[in-house]
Amino acid sequence: VGNNPVDVVVADFNADGFADIATVSGAGNPTNPETNNVSVLLNNLGSGFQNAINTTVDNGGFPLRSLVAVNVNSD
Repeated sequence: VGNNPVDVVVADFNADGFADIATVSGAGNPTNPETNNVSVLLNNLGSGFQNAINTTVDNGGFPLRSLVAVNVNSD
């Protein structure tokens, strides 16, 4: 998870029946690797969370402000 998370979403991202966490870090300098970072922490079957999976999003130099989780294909 980045140093300055600005939003968090809880959803079951891997369909295992347990709530997972996603955060977005969007504040700060666009050249900082911690900026525009989306982190997903998968639930470890009810006994905590796995290490974060981090992805940097290219948002044209604008910091990310929010995160939304939706099921677009109803599976």
